[in-house]
Amino acid sequence: MKRLLLMRHGKSSWRDKTLADFDRPLKHRGERAALQMGKFLQSQSCVPSLIISSSAERAQATARLVLSVLPEQTELELCDDLYHALPKTILRVIQQANDRHDTLLIVGHNPGLQELVFQWSGEAVDFTTAAVAHFEFPVDRWSELKLNLNQPFTHFWKPKELDREATDAPNQNESSL
Repeated sequence: MKRLLLMRHGKSSWRDKTLADFDRPLKHRGERAALQMGKFLQSQSCVPSLIISSSAERAQATARLVLSVLPEQTELELCDDLYHALPKTILRVIQQANDRHDTLLIVGHNPGLQELVFQWSGEAVDFTTAAVAHFEFPVDRWSELKLNLNQPFTHFWKPKELDREATDAPNQNESSL
């Protein structure tokens, strides 16, 4: 069994109009959401042993913030190919992952991530910033994954929904998210 987490980068800043798209940093809100999602993934026992992130600044920053709240053994790889990648490119990166990693987190961009989720699940999701789609695949090797698998996602989490759950559950310790 392989578990795959697809995460869109956190909310980025457009403040400095002179920056190239690739170099845009995260907004404070994006930083907060990345940390929140990392803590949430850990609380769900959904901790990747490998994070592969787009090398774009906002994706790298998202991945590093998630990594900062995960166990030390989680590895991080940066991948230029994930910058605005199409689903087939994202899939190729996943297929090349080392099989010793049973749980993998990909940090990337839309529309590629949203399209990949649709190709696998058949569900059109609103892949907001810092959202995570969680898939479980009955395979032993990442190379066995293909497009159009008809594989529903196990969970789909958005930071704003986690905020609402924390607000709706007054007994829940908000710092655990």
